[in-house]
Amino acid sequence: MRPASNVCWMLAVGLVLLASALESNAANNPRAGLQKPAAIANQQTNRLQAPTANTKLVSDSVTNLAVKIANALSNQKSKTEIFSPVSIAGALSLLLLGSGGRTQEELLNVMGLNKGQLSFQEIHISFGRLFQDLVSNDPSLEPLVTWRMNDKCNRYDEDEDEEDFPLAQAPTNPSDYPSDFDPTAHLITLANGIFVQRSFQLSDTYRNQSMLYYNSEVQSLDFELNAADSTKHINSWVSEKTHGKLPNILPSTLPASTVMVLASAMYFKALWAETFIDGATKLREFYPDGKDKPSVMVQMMAHGGCFPFYESSELDARIIGLPYKNNLTTMYVIMPNDSNRSKLQRLIPKLNSDNLKELIGRMTMKTSIILFPKMHISNKVDLKRVLQQLGVSSLFRAERSNLSTMLNEPEQTDSYVNRLQGASAAEMRPALNIPAYESNRPVNDFRESLIFQRVGNDSMDEQVENATEELTTTESVPQRVVPLTNRPSSMGGRSRAKRDVSYKVPSSKHSQASPLSSKDFILNKRIVKENGPVGKKGLQRRSKRATQQLYVSNAVHQVDLEVNETGTEGGAATIVTLNRSGTSVVFRAEAPFLLLIRNDRTDLPLFYGPIYHPSS
Repeated sequence: MRPASNVCWMLAVGLVLLASALESNAANNPRAGLQKPAAIANQQTNRLQAPTANTKLVSDSVTNLAVKIANALSNQKSKTEIFSPVSIAGALSLLLLGSGGRTQEELLNVMGLNKGQLSFQEIHISFGRLFQDLVSNDPSLEPLVTWRMNDKCNRYDEDEDEEDFPLAQAPTNPSDYPSDFDPTAHLITLANGIFVQRSFQLSDTYRNQSMLYYNSEVQSLDFELNAADSTKHINSWVSEKTHGKLPNILPSTLPASTVMVLASAMYFKALWAETFIDGATKLREFYPDGKDKPSVMVQMMAHGGCFPFYESSELDARIIGLPYKNNLTTMYVIMPNDSNRSKLQRLIPKLNSDNLKELIGRMTMKTSIILFPKMHISNKVDLKRVLQQLGVSSLFRAERSNLSTMLNEPEQTDSYVNRLQGASAAEMRPALNIPAYESNRPVNDFRESLIFQRVGNDSMDEQVENATEELTTTESVPQRVVPLTNRPSSMGGRSRAKRDVSYKVPSSKHSQASPLSSKDFILNKRIVKENGPVGKKGLQRRSKRATQQLYVSNAVHQVDLEVNETGTEGGAATIVTLNRSGTSVVFRAEAPFLLLIRNDRTDLPLFYGPIYHPSS
């Protein structure tokens, strides 16, 4: 009998942004249980419409982003550098949606979307469609990759001794064998949350479009007065989205100055199409720096059967694929010949989206023996440092960051950004039916969280404080309200619309009720409306909000990856038979290799990164 199953699971948590004068909260994305055929059909009809050429451009951009990040992370000491490109891209796309000016240009550049091939709206529609297809668990109507089209190695030759090499059966096509389709064997969910300080409001445009394209949910929290409970709420949201795998994404209480947290969580869980042999796992040598250097002992799993494989003479490397059930996702292992750390580091920059697709496109099914390390890897990435290294600088500087669209409605004359109008968020996109999956099997999760803080201008605050003291600490005499005419100001070369405002002055200071111009006060933005808060605190609060800029103070990405096998039968006797048989491929992942878990429907890389020293 074959072992019960093999599970690969990962958790990723990532982007934390602190910005000024902004608040955001992540709302829970309800799950409605496992999808049934009717639910799948409804989900398909409600999908965003995006041309295939557009989605491929965006998908390729995520793969190329993965290569950029891998290059930026490369060093000589790390054991692993695993991360989730799709999780990072999801968080960056939410930032891109609310960006403008230089910040938008830098984000487009790092995401590889600055070539003018797609409009701003087309980028987000394509991202939205890809994410919808990614979480869809319905079977494909046709092979998603070329190596699935011609499975010759599973057609036994008459002179082949079946007992001598008991080949594994190739994965069946769900469209041909619907009874074999198991919705519980493969699950991907995405959740985006925007947590906002209660006293701040997201712009309707940003709120609606984040819901339309990214199925985001918005919640109001009170970071200023109750930071501890707000932090606890976000941690609970993340824990729920990752099925309890990441209960404390925020290890300490957020500062009271936090105004917004963006959180993006991805959960991945899948069973191998054909399981590893549970009883064959044992300690074997692994060579972190190549076979001519000292080895370490790791738990090595064993597998045998029919797998996609290709050896590239141009890249001097080999690639093998391990499919998951339902034929939707595959784990690809890419390994230089005579691999070591330096060889793998030289190979990764060559694996852009075009070269990677060519490698996978040339794979054919081969009878194979595979030795692969059993792993449980936790990896945290300082994404702020990585993005700065890749040219994103203004996003992390309060005086330069431009995330104004998150709070302010865009100007109607903006011809570059195509904005949707007229439909409410609910009308624009119904919520995806993301299934819940309760199991004690290992799981994959990704999370991004963005935290924003308020930053005041100290010099301006001092001016306001001094002005306030002058206005409110005069002799105790009767006061009256004097109308203020706010004439257009020449500050910054911009004119300001007239507003009816008032402010209180001591009667002894102004004997006549004549209008005052804005030059009679320090800054017109500090004038208090008639019904607004009066006094020192009210003026300070309003001045801070007026001068704050939303920026990212920190960005962290965390991944937890486990690749293991379950089951109790099949054992050592089977592996002995496999070792004796004459296979066409023997793939030993016993030296540094690149791990890529890719969704074959969308070509999106769920997990990506080099493994130099596996651990379990």
